[in-house]
Amino acid sequence: MGKALLLIAASLMVLSCQPKLDNRMINKEYQFKEGQVWEYETRIGEESSKLTILKVEEYPRGQVVVHIAIDNVNIKSPTSEDSIVTSIEHLPFDLEALEKSVTKKITDNQPIPDFKDGYEVWKLFFDEGDAGVFSTSVKEAVAYTEETMEQE
Repeated sequence: MGKALLLIAASLMVLSCQPKLDNRMINKEYQFKEGQVWEYETRIGEESSKLTILKVEEYPRGQVVVHIAIDNVNIKSPTSEDSIVTSIEHLPFDLEALEKSVTKKITDNQPIPDFKDGYEVWKLFFDEGDAGVFSTSVKEAVAYTEETMEQE
């Protein structure tokens, strides 16, 4: 799975987000908080999939990155034991893109799963200017993750 995390992190190098400053960023009030679980617009066959908010970070120039984990997906992966990956441990999202993807909040207090490894790889590339965040829908990011894993 470590190889998959590196591949996903490297793939994020081509994705970028142009920061937009709005009143939420000035007031630092966001609808997403660590530990929340949300339903989102899923791919067909993954309707039970949910996302968990892992971390919300604000960067210089007002860029807000929301880190999420996703469960109950069916991602084909030639390197996994069962040829299917059912969860994604870490994906960084642009605040606005995530707002457009979620449909319903389920809970506010889900224990946060361990995402340290994926986050640290992403952060290393991000701080160097070699990685970005997803500015697409969550559904598209899951599909992109599957495409990336199939290329391993």
